[in-house]
Amino acid sequence: MFLRTLQIHISIFAEIYSSGESQCHLRRAASRAQIDRCPRGRFPVSAPKLPKLFSSGAKPSAEYFLRPLNMASDNETSVRVDEGAVAEEEANYRKAVENLMRGSDLLKLHPLRTLKRSFSLEADHENIVYRAPFGIGLWTGLTKTTINLRSVKEIREGYATDVFNRKEKSADFCAKHPPELCFSFVMTSGQTVDLIASDRETREMWILVTRKLIDQAQQAKREERLEKWLIKQFYSADVSGDGFLNFEECMLLLAKMNLQFSREQAEIIFKAAGVLKLKNRSEVLDVNGFHRFYVRLSARPELRALFKRYAWKRGPTWTLENLYRFLVDEQKEWEGQSDIGQDLAETCGWMVETFEPLEENKTLNLLSFAGFRNLMLNSRQMIFSPRCQMVYQDMTHPLQHYFIASSHNTYLVDKQLMGSSSIEGYIDTVLTGCRCLELDCWDGPNGEPIITHGYTMSSKMDFKHALVVLRDYGFKTSEYPLILSLENHCSAPQQQKMAHYLKEIFAERLFTATKADTERLTLPSPEELRGCVFIVAKKLPDGLPDDALEYAEGDVQSKTATGVLNGNKLGNVLQSINNLAQAPVGLLAASKVAKELSDCVFVREVPFRGFVVAKDNGHSHAMDNIPEPKMRSLVQDSREEFIRHTQRHLVRVYPDGLRTDSSNMNPIPAMASGCQIVAFNYQNKSRETQVYRALFADNGGCGYLLKPEFMRQSPPGFPDMSQAPVRPLRLKVRVISAQQLPKLVATSDKDITDPYVVVEVFGSDRDMKICNTNSVQNNGFNPTWEEEFHFRVHDPNLAVLRFEVRDMDRRTRDVIGQYSIAVGCVQEGFRHVPLLDSQEQPLDLTTLFVHIEKTVR
Repeated sequence: MFLRTLQIHISIFAEIYSSGESQCHLRRAASRAQIDRCPRGRFPVSAPKLPKLFSSGAKPSAEYFLRPLNMASDNETSVRVDEGAVAEEEANYRKAVENLMRGSDLLKLHPLRTLKRSFSLEADHENIVYRAPFGIGLWTGLTKTTINLRSVKEIREGYATDVFNRKEKSADFCAKHPPELCFSFVMTSGQTVDLIASDRETREMWILVTRKLIDQAQQAKREERLEKWLIKQFYSADVSGDGFLNFEECMLLLAKMNLQFSREQAEIIFKAAGVLKLKNRSEVLDVNGFHRFYVRLSARPELRALFKRYAWKRGPTWTLENLYRFLVDEQKEWEGQSDIGQDLAETCGWMVETFEPLEENKTLNLLSFAGFRNLMLNSRQMIFSPRCQMVYQDMTHPLQHYFIASSHNTYLVDKQLMGSSSIEGYIDTVLTGCRCLELDCWDGPNGEPIITHGYTMSSKMDFKHALVVLRDYGFKTSEYPLILSLENHCSAPQQQKMAHYLKEIFAERLFTATKADTERLTLPSPEELRGCVFIVAKKLPDGLPDDALEYAEGDVQSKTATGVLNGNKLGNVLQSINNLAQAPVGLLAASKVAKELSDCVFVREVPFRGFVVAKDNGHSHAMDNIPEPKMRSLVQDSREEFIRHTQRHLVRVYPDGLRTDSSNMNPIPAMASGCQIVAFNYQNKSRETQVYRALFADNGGCGYLLKPEFMRQSPPGFPDMSQAPVRPLRLKVRVISAQQLPKLVATSDKDITDPYVVVEVFGSDRDMKICNTNSVQNNGFNPTWEEEFHFRVHDPNLAVLRFEVRDMDRRTRDVIGQYSIAVGCVQEGFRHVPLLDSQEQPLDLTTLFVHIEKTVR
């Protein structure tokens, strides 16, 4: 009964939080009161409070897309919750949290052994700690390990990781530890913490509460995250443990915060923050004084100057008219819209209601500097255009007319020759929006096909497990078709097992060609295939009898590019085919394909043997597989013909076999020649990978990008198709400042960052350009540059704007943070750039502040 009640409570909280964002304020008074009553190093223990539901008649225009993603629209049903039920559920939730804080014993699963550990939730509700229970081992209770919930990417139930998948092959393990007792924390690093509870109620309590806490951490507003960060900084700097910071402790804190001041400057800020004098006459800051200390450190003069520029008589607030002028003149909102009318005023009013922290200002429709700062740090005012966060392109063209995000050797999470094969490779890749994934299939033990990189030392995984995770995760990010490219090395019996799993696991999602489909001149559109999975692989020719495999095995002696084959038995089979030209080029593949698997294939994979052969023998339901070196020569010698070829055929380009380190090619040349599928090693986080992912973040990150019109049809008046009829773009980037740059790993507290910014346009050869700012000495906290760079972009459809912040101090000029964005997704005006680390994980509270202008010339 308690579990059921807890589940209801969690669902109610989820509905309430999804119906609107909480007010934009720090709740300073309440938080400080709680902090003051807390012992050192401890945090207030309380269940999250219910936010005030947003209700306003003012609705922003649909084109503006400013409202929060989780805010209910007009036609959505409003949430009505009985207050008594909410109070009861809140009490139950508190009880569950308290139970987790008291802790429970769980089994922690390792590949070779199972360990009993005591797990508990920390008082800050942000960390889980575990250690050996008392009475077990020499170091009982002394050594603990911490799991930060912000580092948990996902919580999975049952046998849903590589470790559990290997264990479930043991009948004894399954009998002793059934899946309903098992769960796993999947970390952002890719590692997993695999756990087994003693009973189902304990497991459900851990899953439900930790999922809720993780969800709250992810939805926490910037102000709330900043407040928690400040509290942690305060207690970590309080070396003496007396609940105050003296001047020397503040000096150490400044170095830790990546900022250097002279003692004279620091003492001025310290005293201005409102010091307290203790009985021993020493001057200290309490937590409130530390907050004032931080505010003075983090003053944004460049943002305040911008605010004053539009304020009436440079006063302390903006009116709705001031806000409107800023959004139109600087931010280029509503540009090109002639009929904005009431929507414009309503949207400005909604902004004040949402971002202004002072109630008296809200009543008067005024926006203070604090509200303006909240507005500018909102995700809708970041550099990435809200329009591009949605699927806005026409999805009804044939598949040949789209670039498709594609992965190479998706199962590998490391190098090519000795890497690990893991379901995490498929999960991570498909969740980025990748829509074409590769499965290298080989015969495995006990008649079960496996996936591995053949003839290497890579590990193996079950074919079935890959299909299960692709079914479960394949449509979480995108609803458009998922393409599975099978590299088939299996024997006939295991191919039949593969076909069985494809049909059983994907069921109605598996799309196979009917006769009407094969007679179409083009492939279906992404919209027609929405929600479907289809297979690209070797395929038997149409019209072969059911026993074709028996005839074909071992009887192929030679082949030619036109498909003329030697071998009497196979020749008799081919005579039954009405159109020999429709057969795959060279039927050597036919000797290895079971009919059951062939029937599951929608698009047949064929080797590329030249444009003439492809035009004569190929048809739309085939995909050419071209290696990277061959692609380069075709781009250099026959780009126009290459583009025309991709108007009719799917083309997949895969990395050079020499890329054993899982590095990636530059994707632009292949895409600029019309190649729809450029396969990438997603586990590699290099510059090329960042560019590739930035391109496919456009169009809602759905994994499909409509190719430019000149690539889809021959434009009259442009006989030379290498000259794209696209007007060049002038891009002006002003790098203004950065906020709270982190220190690199292995950097001492005394070493302060000397940051500089690299601004780059990555695109076609004529668009490539890199510019650097000067470095700012000893300031990684709030450095200012105010430097401007100009770029001329001839091919904006395939160009990416990149930012890297580096440390001039370090010999390697290591990257502190980076961000890549397709040029078409860049918003004009004053924008914050949310920086990521080298593994593409967000750097919390770390941003660049830039100004962007785009002009078509």
